[in-house]
Amino acid sequence: EYQVGLDIPSLARSLVKPRALAILLTIILQNMSLVAFMSMAPLYFQEIRGFSSGLTGLGFSLFLIGGALTAPFVGHVSDKIGRKTMTVSGLIGGGVCACLITFVPSDVAIFPLLITTGLLMLSIRSVILAMALEKVGHRESTVLGFISSMGEGFAALGALLAGLLGDIDLEFPLVLAAILSIVAGLAIWPLKRTS
Repeated sequence: EYQVGLDIPSLARSLVKPRALAILLTIILQNMSLVAFMSMAPLYFQEIRGFSSGLTGLGFSLFLIGGALTAPFVGHVSDKIGRKTMTVSGLIGGGVCACLITFVPSDVAIFPLLITTGLLMLSIRSVILAMALEKVGHRESTVLGFISSMGEGFAALGALLAGLLGDIDLEFPLVLAAILSIVAGLAIWPLKRTS
């Protein structure tokens, strides 16, 4: 028999524990990072790098494909070596790659960097969600709904900050996205290793 109704106090108790808060903070920061990156990088590529619309579209296709194709592999590896290890590596590595995009002098080098950034930052999302569900252990749909609400809400802040920084210099939003991703990785670093 299914129980109807939302037990908010019980859910709140599950989510205010340090481990759950660290995972939630990681999800929020990663969403902010991705939205900041994806909202402003096209302007950077076109106005600073001089890419055509076609090249910009190609770049973002590679970014998304990098994450999509490797997500099952990353999930499998995280089951073997631990979710925390994969999450920290993906978020920090993805942040470093996103920042390197603003430094490489060659436009051609941007494309492999975009693939690598997508591979690291996007493919790790399912691993982070698995950590969240593992921590709570029940009410999975409710928890996912709450996480989505918090993540998307704060992602809007990431877009706003990226836009404000873009008014100063279009490199700054990419650096912001990199910093947010790295901080997201560091936020989950103190947690005990999970598998």
